[in-house]
Amino acid sequence: MAVQCGPPVPIGPAMVSGSRGYENRMVLLLCVSVGIVFFDRNAINYLMPYIAPEMGVSNTQIGLLASGLSLAWAISGLGLAALIDRTGQRRRWLVGLMVVFSLCSVVSGLAAGFVALLAARVVMGLAEGPIVPVAQSIVALESSPLRRGLNMGIVQNLGGGLLGQFVAPIVVVGLAQTYGWRVAFYVAGIPGLLLALLCLLGLREPSRRERGAVGKERRKYSIVQLLRVRNIWLCCVVSCLMLSWLVLGWVFMPLYMIRVAQITESGMSLLLAVMGLSGALCGAFVASSLSDRYGRKPVMVLFCLIGVLSPAGLLLHGGDLPVTAFMLFLGASAAGTFPVFMAAIPSESLPLRYLGTSMALVSAVGEIVGGVCAPLFAGRGADLYGLTFPLYMQVGLAILASVVSLFLLETAPRIVGSANLEHEIVI
Repeated sequence: MAVQCGPPVPIGPAMVSGSRGYENRMVLLLCVSVGIVFFDRNAINYLMPYIAPEMGVSNTQIGLLASGLSLAWAISGLGLAALIDRTGQRRRWLVGLMVVFSLCSVVSGLAAGFVALLAARVVMGLAEGPIVPVAQSIVALESSPLRRGLNMGIVQNLGGGLLGQFVAPIVVVGLAQTYGWRVAFYVAGIPGLLLALLCLLGLREPSRRERGAVGKERRKYSIVQLLRVRNIWLCCVVSCLMLSWLVLGWVFMPLYMIRVAQITESGMSLLLAVMGLSGALCGAFVASSLSDRYGRKPVMVLFCLIGVLSPAGLLLHGGDLPVTAFMLFLGASAAGTFPVFMAAIPSESLPLRYLGTSMALVSAVGEIVGGVCAPLFAGRGADLYGLTFPLYMQVGLAILASVVSLFLLETAPRIVGSANLEHEIVI
């Protein structure tokens, strides 16, 4: 049986009572906020070559640190995003959660052993989980349809790539080399507190008109029913594959560079920064804008496949750092798919009231499989077969994600001719 949800409430200028100036300011604030989230999340990966010898942790335990944060991220992301969708208090929640995860970074620096460090990372995951879905739901509500993909790409990839993968390895590795890894954690917590204040002052809650539009969607659908929507469950599968690809790179590439490829610490910092720059620029602007113009589906297929190049470039490293950096730069542009399958496609495949919930659902499923299971499996494989194991996993994951993307239904407004699709939820 199928129940028609009816035409979804339009998203964009028809619902936004502000100027283009506010839209741009909103994108900038959320872009930097999401960047700080990934700065704090990724800091431990760049510091692991310093933490591991001091604490004596194994590859399996390193994988567990990533898995614990990801599991907490998934649980809180889905649960709190649904609650925030119902309350509509997006700004208030965003600010509070930013304060909590920033303090968790400081606590990570105080950890005396593995268990304390794991606990700090789990609490951080609980606080960070809802932030990206909440931020992207604000973007979806405040953006014009023809700029939605670009704005979502800027928020998720520009900040996350520049701060989380370009600035973070340079800053935290430099601090660790000079002052120690604990000081690096302390410093990493400061920007989030400052951004929380800026978001409190510079963002607005949804207007009454937006809340009224949400309230018109009286029917409620379960998570199981949402998963029966073709694009939602396909995005969940892609999320599992690409989040595994991403997290394995975050966790094991720095270790591979130092221990196997014999790249210097400064060389490692440079290569990681190159990948972050690619994710920020290519991911935020190239993939997202191409998906607005030519469609979500072809961009997903192409850029997932390009993701093969980053692990392949490292596996083929022969001592020529510029060549390796070039391949890593190209491969890291696959990060441009994340705002497409995590935000743009879900927001265009379901009614307005499910904005945050649908994005959090795709993220949560991916975090559980890609962020929890994949690092544990890859960490055990690395202990048994060496650090090449996670990189070969990345190659296979990128190929599978490209194949699955072939079955997505197109949702880009420029292609389908409207701001959203007519939606049907099968029950």
